[in-house]
Amino acid sequence: DPQRAAARPTPTAERFMPVYSKANTEEKIVAITVDDCFQAENLRQIVDKAIEVGGKLTIFPIGKNTIQKQQSEILKYAWENGFELENHTYTHNGLFACSNEELAEEVYKQQLALSHILGVEYHCHFLRPRGGDARGDQRMQMYAKQLGYYGIAHWSVDGSKSNDKQLAKGLKPGAIFLFHTTNNDWSILERFIPWVAQQGYQMVTLNEM
Repeated sequence: DPQRAAARPTPTAERFMPVYSKANTEEKIVAITVDDCFQAENLRQIVDKAIEVGGKLTIFPIGKNTIQKQQSEILKYAWENGFELENHTYTHNGLFACSNEELAEEVYKQQLALSHILGVEYHCHFLRPRGGDARGDQRMQMYAKQLGYYGIAHWSVDGSKSNDKQLAKGLKPGAIFLFHTTNNDWSILERFIPWVAQQGYQMVTLNEM
């Protein structure tokens, strides 16, 4: 929409919040993040596989998926086991093209959905826009900052698009891996999660990292 495009803020060198694609550490820790959560059974298997090796993941569910009964039960189970749930917007909309009102609704409604399923006043600390788009958008960053977020979550390695060799090369202290709950990603994570533990790495949440 040309009118919306014209209303976008002019990019400058200033950033309101950091964009995290890795952590600056020499400790053997990594963060495996899981987005979207369309496939409930795959999500359960991913969560159980991480618990099996003593790891914790950071999950970025789409808000609409969060309130589906199957997904909500697994997400609560993950949270009760020390996993972290963060914000991936309510409808998976591209925030860069949203009006101010739409942007606020996409971010805030997702957080409300998490509070609803967990039965607590849940507060997210990281926002991950769809596909990593708009992560440098100052308008989005300012809104996230107003909500008390720590930053925008990106990634070091897109595990959904990587083969075993690329994943192994990307295993470094402070790396952040991106995955989803597709059949393809579950087949990768079923091998990758135990392998990471075998290499002496601890899988931690973004907050812990």
